[in-house]
Amino acid sequence: MPPLKDDKPLSLSDTLRDLAVLRASDIDLAALLKSVPGVAQNADLTVRPSKSDNAEREEVLDKSYAFVSEAKAAMKIMNSGSVDDQGARIENVRTGLEEVLKGLDSGEGPRAKYLG
Repeated sequence: MPPLKDDKPLSLSDTLRDLAVLRASDIDLAALLKSVPGVAQNADLTVRPSKSDNAEREEVLDKSYAFVSEAKAAMKIMNSGSVDDQGARIENVRTGLEEVLKGLDSGEGPRAKYLG
């Protein structure tokens, strides 16, 4: 098995390359999704017959750009490590609070020396 060049799944560079290939291939992904059985259809992707083809394409293109922007933001957060840092901080706080609770339950807390 060849070694992976990046340990993180969905690396930003690979994902952006894949999105660029999809964009350059001139494939209408909305039409492909409509033909796949079992895929839930989003009401925002339905084609409204009253609009011209160009207006529909512009709307789909705008939604595509919005999706790519959100995907980039999510991948940036994932690759920055800030989520892991926050998770570690939360775990440390949780551990500290569990120790305080154990001390209160056993009567060894700071109030115990004043009460006993």
